[in-house]
Amino acid sequence: MLSLQDVPVGVLAAVAIAGVLLMRGAYRRRKGKGLDLCSEVRKEHESLRVAVAALPAQLKSAKRSRTAAAEAAGLLRSEAMQQWQSELEIDLLEVQLLASQLPAPDTEYRHLSDMELDIRLVEILALSLRADCLADKYGVSRPFEPDATVTQVTAERAVDERLVETDSARVDLALAE
Repeated sequence: MLSLQDVPVGVLAAVAIAGVLLMRGAYRRRKGKGLDLCSEVRKEHESLRVAVAALPAQLKSAKRSRTAAAEAAGLLRSEAMQQWQSELEIDLLEVQLLASQLPAPDTEYRHLSDMELDIRLVEILALSLRADCLADKYGVSRPFEPDATVTQVTAERAVDERLVETDSARVDLALAE
């Protein structure tokens, strides 16, 4: 299945640009006046800054959760867990890259033309898409979802426990007769 992470950043940026231009045109037609782009860029910039600042804690929390679940299932050294940890390390580097690409917090946008503001807005929205993908992937609001291996091992253990209980109930019935 194709995920948003598999789509090249250039394509995401083009989609973001088209979306912003369509949204801006629709808003202008609806309101009948110009959009205060400067305040919108500042609002999106602040939202992006907050989201990127929260990502390292989200990734660390996801790592603790996944590690604890894998350890409880006895799969801490499994190939699936090793692959997940490798992906996490790559995503941590992506968070650092996003943080380095953020505009400075004290950036002034008032002197920019509407076209330059549109460009800044699209750049910020493209970064926001990347940050949102990572936040969704490691969302702390979602409960831990074990991978297929953990689910399979847990199910097999439950079946084994039921078989042992059934065998011991049969022995108890045989002794009672």
